[in-house]
Amino acid sequence: FIVNKILKTYPVKLRRNKFIQELDAYIHWWNEERIKMVLGARSPLSYRQSLGLVHNQVQKNVRTAIDRNTRLGYGIYRTKGEARLRVHPKSVQKLKDKGRQVTGRSNGMGIEERKTRLNQLIRRWVNYLRLADMAGLMQQLDKWTRWRIRMVTWKRWNRIRTRFENLKRLGAEKQAWMWANTRKGYWRIAKSPILKIALSNERFRRTGYLSFSDYYSSVKA
Repeated sequence: FIVNKILKTYPVKLRRNKFIQELDAYIHWWNEERIKMVLGARSPLSYRQSLGLVHNQVQKNVRTAIDRNTRLGYGIYRTKGEARLRVHPKSVQKLKDKGRQVTGRSNGMGIEERKTRLNQLIRRWVNYLRLADMAGLMQQLDKWTRWRIRMVTWKRWNRIRTRFENLKRLGAEKQAWMWANTRKGYWRIAKSPILKIALSNERFRRTGYLSFSDYYSSVKA
């Protein structure tokens, strides 16, 4: 609700600061005003004493309240005395879970359908969380996504002769026959130097795969 309200009401330059203000006000209400409503006339100290809670444990629970609340997908960190937005780790994990479904080895998708659904996932996720600082995270996700695509492509080249011919055709002639006969697992081969040459990042761009970093830069511009 907060994200939709800010995106519709405020211009691009004011959205980040306004989002932090709105989220800070919500957290203030959650940690203070809501607690007063629950406790009634008793002070927080007397309420904690009635429950037998130690003060340090209560402080720990308050500190982790923001991390437990992942409905908005954002987190807050401080740098040089300034509050900034980041992507919550649980949001990254949910993205990877969806990415595994799209790039799974046995989901029955064709090349074009997989590419379309993966690009849609990247657009939706980056557009929703574009207010956060995540340039470094985008590079990590790009690397992980490329590994997933290489893995499912290697599985699709099921026969040794097919792997050998495709590696030569894609410019990885050196040691192509040795790698075509390898017994290493799909995920390990996805990180191998031979597939980095045959299925390079530039080749992915030319074939229409979106990059997290490139799309994030275009949205932030």
